[in-house]
Amino acid sequence: MKAQWHYDFGYRLNSHLTRRFTSAELAEKIGVKPKKIIAWRNGRMMPSRIMIERIAKVLRLNPDYLRLGPKIETLRYTKSAVRKQAHPAMSKLNKIMGYPQGRAA
Repeated sequence: MKAQWHYDFGYRLNSHLTRRFTSAELAEKIGVKPKKIIAWRNGRMMPSRIMIERIAKVLRLNPDYLRLGPKIETLRYTKSAVRKQAHPAMSKLNKIMGYPQGRAA
């Protein structure tokens, strides 16, 4: 039984590859044989991390998206990025609720 992520990777690769390049064109750009691209697209093989990065660069995609799918994009926020996004909304809410402004001691 083949792993599900092989198929998921192949699906994501197919959806972006058919818009821009043929398998042969992508193979030439990343330095592999077209048979490998076809195997990746069909879910028979999974490329190495280095190959995924090369594919992502050529297709102008995030390598994490190719490997893990769209859900990973939402998990990549750091605590500081979340704080920066939440800060204006929180300060407005604090003002409305009458809480003191600034940092608590």
